[in-house]
Amino acid sequence: MHGLSKYDAMKLRLHAIELLRLLKRNLSYRELSQITGISESVLCRYVKGQTVPSLEHAVRIVRSIRERFSISGLLASRIKSLNDGYIDISGITSDPVLLKLAAHYAVAKLAGRRITKILTPEANGIPFATLIASLLEVPLVVARRSKESPYEDYIEAIVAEPSLRATITYYVPRRLIGRRDSVLIVDDLVQSGRTIKALATSIARVGAQVAGVVALVAVGEQRSSVPQPFIPLLRLTKHHMIP
Repeated sequence: MHGLSKYDAMKLRLHAIELLRLLKRNLSYRELSQITGISESVLCRYVKGQTVPSLEHAVRIVRSIRERFSISGLLASRIKSLNDGYIDISGITSDPVLLKLAAHYAVAKLAGRRITKILTPEANGIPFATLIASLLEVPLVVARRSKESPYEDYIEAIVAEPSLRATITYYVPRRLIGRRDSVLIVDDLVQSGRTIKALATSIARVGAQVAGVVALVAVGEQRSSVPQPFIPLLRLTKHHMIP
């Protein structure tokens, strides 16, 4: 059934349980039942680990959650303020369960894409990027704001920050990204897109490809400067902002 190996089939069945457990933090069994079409009593047994769903049920659970439950509303409920251009998403980034759920949604949107590395600028996006790297089982590379070793050769990404009247330089060890890599750039919050563009340009210089960009939250309209596909789990426009 479904052409999966025994390992992949069991992985999918366990994945369905993990999704249910993550969602149970915010939803009732009745709501989960409405989403999946599976009875509350059966879902309860899955969540409590009393039994493992069949492959057929696992496929149904995963597919229905992805199609019928939008994580954007849950993410939006955790944003505290949008005053004077400042966006506080600490309610999202400080919740490991919500981050893990978000990572699952991001990975689902990347299905079929070749990704060999995850690249993230320090610092707030690192937990989210780590979870995505773990789910995809690929290495995580962090672009640091300082050189960690005088013996390394670095790829440099320079970001102009008009509001600070300064530039920020990110450093990526050259040995960690090569011309055969297909790199997914991950960040927690994308506003101007300048950092993402600088990172994409820097890895292109060594021949690596950008597989796409994932963000927890993006502010403003889609920017042509951000490499495609750009996958924000929540997009905020000026209409949604608090004046």
